[in-house]
Amino acid sequence: MASKQNVLRMSATIKERDLGKKRIFKRIEDSKRSAVYIGVLQGNPDAKLALIASTLEFGTVSAGASRNVVIPARPWMRGAVHKQQDAVRLLTRRLHRQILRGRLTKFEALSQIGGLMAAAMKREIIQLRDPANALSTLAAKFPKDNPLVDTGRLGNAINWEVRAK
Repeated sequence: MASKQNVLRMSATIKERDLGKKRIFKRIEDSKRSAVYIGVLQGNPDAKLALIASTLEFGTVSAGASRNVVIPARPWMRGAVHKQQDAVRLLTRRLHRQILRGRLTKFEALSQIGGLMAAAMKREIIQLRDPANALSTLAAKFPKDNPLVDTGRLGNAINWEVRAK
C-alpha cells in the first residue's frame, strides 16, 4: 500500500518598493548641473570693472599710462573664500540634506551660498588694509585710506548668479 505524502506548495511574489531612492538620485544628478558664480559677473555694464577687480586681486607690475606703476596683490576674493571655507562647508552639508528631503531646490541652495560669499567678499573689500596704499594714492584719495575703496564701485558690483553648467 502506497502512502500519500503531504506536499506543501507555495508561491511568492517579490515587489520592489521605491522608498524615494530614485527621487533622491535624481536630485543628486540635477544638483550637479548647476553652479553659482560670485564676483564681478559677466555682463556687468562697467566693462573696466572686471579688469580692475582682477588687478586688485592679483596685482600687476605694469599699470598706469607709463606702464611702470606697481600695484601689489590685495586678495579680497581669495581672502573671503579662505575665511568662509568652514562656514560654506557646514552650510553646504545642511543645504544638501534639505535638497535630498525635498525641502529646498538646488537653485535656492546655491543662492544661499552665493549670498553668503558675496557678502563675505564685500566685507573683505572694506576690511582689507594691507598692503596699504602708496603715498601718492593716499594723497589722491584723501581722506579715504582703504586700499580697495575709493568710489565704492567694486563693492557695489559684487553679485552672484546661479547658472546651468
